[in-house]
Amino acid sequence: MNRLWLIIILSLSPLLVSAQSEIRIFLDKEYDSIFYLMGYKGKKITVADTGFCHKNKVVFRNKDINPGIYVLTDSKKQYLLEFLIGNDKKFTIDIKDIESYNSITVKGSEETSSYFDLMKETQHVNLYLKALESEVQYNPGNVLRMDSLRKTLNMYQKSLLRKNEDSFLNTFILSMMQPELPDSLRSAEDSLLYLRLHYWDFFPFHDENVLNYPLIENKLDYFFDVMLPVNPDIIIIETDKLIKRAENNTKVRDFILWYLYSKYQTTKYMNLDAVYVHLVENYFAVSDIENVTDNIKKMMIDRAEVLKGLLLGVKAPQMSCTGIDGETHELYDIKSPYTIVYFYNPDCPLCKKEKRILNETVTRRNDIIIYAVNLSQDDAGNEYCFDNVSWICVDGCLSQEKDLISLYDIKTTPLIYVLDSEKRIIAKKIKAEQIELFIK
Repeated sequence: MNRLWLIIILSLSPLLVSAQSEIRIFLDKEYDSIFYLMGYKGKKITVADTGFCHKNKVVFRNKDINPGIYVLTDSKKQYLLEFLIGNDKKFTIDIKDIESYNSITVKGSEETSSYFDLMKETQHVNLYLKALESEVQYNPGNVLRMDSLRKTLNMYQKSLLRKNEDSFLNTFILSMMQPELPDSLRSAEDSLLYLRLHYWDFFPFHDENVLNYPLIENKLDYFFDVMLPVNPDIIIIETDKLIKRAENNTKVRDFILWYLYSKYQTTKYMNLDAVYVHLVENYFAVSDIENVTDNIKKMMIDRAEVLKGLLLGVKAPQMSCTGIDGETHELYDIKSPYTIVYFYNPDCPLCKKEKRILNETVTRRNDIIIYAVNLSQDDAGNEYCFDNVSWICVDGCLSQEKDLISLYDIKTTPLIYVLDSEKRIIAKKIKAEQIELFIK
């Protein structure tokens, strides 16, 4: 029996050894005694392994290293070198000059070697592109030269693609590739639309290792910040198309969903709350998303429900509050082309400034009523409310609605909502001086 176990162990030992990583790095000089191998998850970077330097050689042996882009750092986590780890986990990097890709040689991994070749060519082309771009206003012909260079770089990237589709080098190259513009496009608008339609054509959504370097997050940033207008309808359409592309790989899909959730849960653009509501209702509330517990899902759904009632174009929630005159004043009873709902705290210095600007606005106009809601039990700050038909001052603490703070998503004061004659929201969370930008 013991002999049988020995045979089994010996037969498995080559597999165990082959699974063990051994990445040897020969440095050009002595930098430190301890080094870290840092791995990415999107833009986040964490320690994947620790190595000790002996005679300028560092060895990493973590068997759990997945294909991705990794960074060699010193003990202070200062970046020294970024390199690719693919399917080959046993290789050597020999560095003669860490500042130059030309001085780096790799033995034991064609993928890693090709990565450095790609970086060397990309660096060269980018420097040339930057020089041409700096002089494009004096030499318009540089635009054509720049386009030709980009096409040449694309061709070089394609030439490095390996026949083995499981190669991480393929994943890396495909994620970098950009669509080429057809010569038939006539205008900048047509070009932008074409790029938007084909931006993700090459992207390897099938490979979850695409998450192991920052490029996916960089591409998402550029797509949603630069390629798309600040229009919730267009962003929602493009979001659905993007998630559709990633639906067969739940890890990539969930990474994208969490990226979008983080981006739109709080946004400086008042109209983009609609994107958050769409994400929650169509994905987080109905799908199994990584790291979404029942409590987190409930929190998301509750907040989406609040924001859904405060979207631009939606009728503002009704309020019935007791005024300083002792009477009940309902928001919907106000007859005015425009109504400003103004939440404030008398002790807030900024509230006092905003109130002064609001009063200046209604003094020169006769089409605005201000529904001023005091969220404090302090009676101060009602100086504009007496004998002034443009102000209706009420006590938010004496509201018939249970929770105005949640109902109107009040995180801080002052807070302003601009409503039309039908009490539909036309602007929100703006400064008093901006009001007249949204009304005729």
